[in-house]
Amino acid sequence: MPEITATFVVEPYNINITPTSPGVTVTPTTTNLNVYTGIAGATGPIGPQGATGSTGPTGIQGSTGPQGTTGSTGPIGATGPSGGPTGATGATGPIGGSDTQILFNDAGVANGSANLTFNKSTNVLNITTTTSLQQALEKVTTNSTGSTGTVNFDILDQAILFKTANATANFAINIRGNSVTTLDSVMNSNNSLTVAYINTNGATGYYANVIQIDGSNVTPIYSPGSNLSVGTSNGKDIYTFNIIKTASNTYTVFTSKIGFA
Repeated sequence: MPEITATFVVEPYNINITPTSPGVTVTPTTTNLNVYTGIAGATGPIGPQGATGSTGPTGIQGSTGPQGTTGSTGPIGATGPSGGPTGATGATGPIGGSDTQILFNDAGVANGSANLTFNKSTNVLNITTTTSLQQALEKVTTNSTGSTGTVNFDILDQAILFKTANATANFAINIRGNSVTTLDSVMNSNNSLTVAYINTNGATGYYANVIQIDGSNVTPIYSPGSNLSVGTSNGKDIYTFNIIKTASNTYTVFTSKIGFA
């Protein structure tokens, strides 16, 4: 069979054509198509692929322009002046009287007198008068706890301490200013002080067997006939102490005890 030359437009894929007889194999190349009858011949080689073109050079990136500088901060304004100066405190005007004298209203004017003084260091009030004193009111403190142990007599709280409940044992009486003040700091030398302690007894007559000043024992001078070692049963005993300070922490104590049934 003579060679048939023809032109086929096909996609770049293999095309198989199968006639009734004999078989025909069609293998196109990139540009040619060969058709043979009878037994198909060997497929021709595929032409080489064209070389890929080289990529053009990458362009150079432009440089970044310089950053603008930040403007400087302007100066802070000065603080305005404060208000005017504080006025000076005026001087205290003169007070009538002299040091330690208690002020009183003297016809609308603050005044003092040498006959009315107070010593803040010793808490002593001095009143000097030529007028006779008709009576003096003394503070009495009643206490519902019976006498026992050591009983503190605080002269800054009262002149008379009255125990209204029955004593439960013999007891000591400690005379002082108060819990934070000594009698020695309250009295000056050659000062005299008189206080009284009233003890209540039941069937058993208990009594004060120790007398102290500021926690230290003193030996009192008792009046003749005072029965010191026994208390009044079902009654009351009044202890009176007249204390004279003769020097620092030195006292003469005159004591009397009178029983009332």
